[in-house]
Parts: sequence; structure tokens; C-alpha cells
Amino acid sequence: SLAWYIQGLAYEGAKRGCPKEAKDPVKAAKCFKIAANLDRDGNDEYQNKFDSILSDLSNNETSEVLNAVNEQELAAKFGTPESIEKQVGSILLQVKGTVFLRQEKLSAFDSSLRKAFAKRIASKSGCIARNVLIEHVSRQTTNEEKLIKILYHFHVGNDEALGEAYLNDLQSVNLEELGPFCSHSARIERVQIQSELIQSVEERMSNEIHGSSIVEASQPCAEIELPYKTYSLVRFDGSPVERVDKHPFCMARVYYNEKEETVWFQASDGTHRWQQSASEIRILVPNLRARAKEIDVIICTESLKISSVATGEVFLEGCLQHRIIVEESVWDLDEDEGILTIYLQKMNIELFAKPHEHSESEWTSLFKDSFKIMWDDCAKNYQDLPEPVMKLHRIREAKEQECRLSDNRESKERDAARELDDLRRRTRMARLGALRGFSVCDGM
Repeated sequence: SLAWYIQGLAYEGAKRGCPKEAKDPVKAAKCFKIAANLDRDGNDEYQNKFDSILSDLSNNETSEVLNAVNEQELAAKFGTPESIEKQVGSILLQVKGTVFLRQEKLSAFDSSLRKAFAKRIASKSGCIARNVLIEHVSRQTTNEEKLIKILYHFHVGNDEALGEAYLNDLQSVNLEELGPFCSHSARIERVQIQSELIQSVEERMSNEIHGSSIVEASQPCAEIELPYKTYSLVRFDGSPVERVDKHPFCMARVYYNEKEETVWFQASDGTHRWQQSASEIRILVPNLRARAKEIDVIICTESLKISSVATGEVFLEGCLQHRIIVEESVWDLDEDEGILTIYLQKMNIELFAKPHEHSESEWTSLFKDSFKIMWDDCAKNYQDLPEPVMKLHRIREAKEQECRLSDNRESKERDAARELDDLRRRTRMARLGALRGFSVCDGM
């Protein structure tokens, strides 16, 4: 029951770090109800959680949860598997009832009304409210009157006289306090215990033959990104690189011609470090004290494995994040320094699909299950873009350069024309002033 309760908390989003897409209040409600049904220690927290989250659901969601949890009440109907084994072949009596309330909205029958309803039925049935199962709640329209239909049941063992007495007592249950009351009917149904019913409650919950399973078995995603605890930035020799000149908007410098100091991404355990350019991945495995013939390097299109020929010890292994060209990938071992360097040629399928978006050549991690690097950890080296992509880039750069030169020429021509206009304006003003001055003198 505790495991179902914890999974319900995860679906509810109560766990820190749980992403929004993993939250599902419907599945959370189902989990809490399972936990309440399985709990044998009288923990009210499970049922309270179920009642609380159910009150916030819509009409359709509430109906879905109630219908689903009814499939899980084997224990409430027939007792524990141990007790069923002793009763195979016998008859159990089950009282089934139908109640109609005058309510327009399904949400009106909320958790508080469900609790009160179960208590009223239990008061006349000789059982506890928890064993009164509300099978189904739905809306009905009869003669332009909107009703809520409630189906419930509980079992009374195999005493027919006791069942008839409970059936008579149910007719006197006062349900009007729950809201506008319409009608109430009940009957006794005989259920024969079969050996097929001897199975655990957990198996019944996940048995899709009898209906859809309550929840998926997968745990909601709750990953927390901790990039700088899983890798560090180093130079070729392993010395740390300070994270300087960080852009406030996580932007990175891109260069196509000039050379910059390369940065390596080193795993936190120090087993390997790697760096990349547009067309190549370089992997460095340090402290490998072996000869070239003593190690086995297997480079495949989507995977890489480095192991010892003699002992089978694996030094590095994983599924690559993207595909590579095996025929153009090589490795080299410096036996004196104990450093293995591997050069993987990128296939760059994504880049060729979008040749103008050079960032498509970037790998965010070496292996699919390894650490992911931050975009602005280092500058982007696009000096070795594939020739077709580089050709398109140069053509575009030439066009942009031509546009810039053209804009510059037009700007200079506009400035020259503006200066010429200013000169003409000043000349006219000087002439006008001279003429006015001559006219004044002549008049004197």
C-alpha cells in the first residue's frame, strides 16, 4: 500500500523535481484508492488523500476514477485469498442497490457526500462504511428531470435470512439529508465462489482481461539536471578550465576560420574526456597502461566499446548519441603516456537535412545515457563542416557580404548626395544674403 501511495504522490506532483508533463491527478486518485484498499493498518491518510484529490476532478474524470477503482474491490466482495480458498464452491450473498438523487451536476456527489452515503448504507447493513462499494456514478435524464444514478453493493456472507433482514432495513435508510432524494431500490444477488477467483488483489488490479488496468507500471519522470556534478571542463592534459566570459543569455561563440583553445568535457569519474567539431568527435581515455595489441576497440555505427583482450575488462562502453561513419573512424594509442585517442567521424544526418542550421551537427552528449553538456560551455568549432554544407555556407556568406557592400555603397552615395544638397543650400542662402545686403545699401 505504501508503494501505491508514493506513486500517487509522484503523479500528484508532490515530489520535488517532478516535471509538469508527469503530473496526472486521475492516476494519482487511482493510486491513492488502491493504497487505501490494500492498507490493513487503518491509515486514514490514504483515504483522505483520495477524497481530497477526487473533489478537484471534473465530472468525466470523477466517473473514470470511480469506474476504475470498482474493478479493484475483489477483497471487499469476497474477503482475502486465504478465506476464499476455504469457501470454493459455496455461495456468497451480495446486496446490490440503486439510488437516484435529483442533482444536475455529477460533481455535486463529492467526497463528503460519498462518505456520508456509505455511512448511511453501512448503518443498516451491519458492515463498516469502507466495505460499502460505490460501483458507478452517472448522470441520467428522465422526463426532462436531471438525476444522478448511484450503484452500490456490499456482501453479507452466506446467511440468506440475514441478507433479507438487511434488505428490509435498507428501505428505511434516510437519504434525504444527502440532497433531493428520488428513489432507492435494492436486491440480493448470489455469487458462487470459483477457484479462478483465488488471486491476489495486486494481480486483480493489473489484470486487463477484466478491464483496463488502473495505472501504468512506469514511474513518473523526476530527473534533476546537475550538469556540473556529472562532468567538468578541462584541457587536453586534464587541467581545469575556468568558466569565464559567460554570456548572460547562454549564447556561445561560433567560428569557422580562426583557431581557439579547445575545451574537453571530462566525466566526473575521470574515465574519459571528449570534445567535438562539426564533423568529428575526439575521445581521450587516459591511464590506459597496455599495448595496442592488448586492447580491443570495437567501433560500430551506433556504439563504442573498449576492453582488454586478455581479461575482458571494459574500459569504456556505450550507445552513441548519434550515428558515425565507421570506415572513417580511427584510434591511436600512445603506449608511453598510456593515452588512447579515438577519432569518430560524424554521419551528420540532421545537419544534411538542415544544411543552414550548423548547430544540428552538435552532440549534447557522447553516449545516450551519459552526461549532457551545456550549450554555452565552449565555443562552436565549425571549421570542418562537410564540404557541401561549407560550400552553401560560403555562398550565403558571399551573398551576405555582397549585400553588406551594396548597402555600404548606397549609404555612402546617400551621404554624398546629402552633403551636396547641404552645400547647394548654403550657397543659395549666401547668395540670397548678399543680394539682400546690396539692395539695402542701394536704397540708402
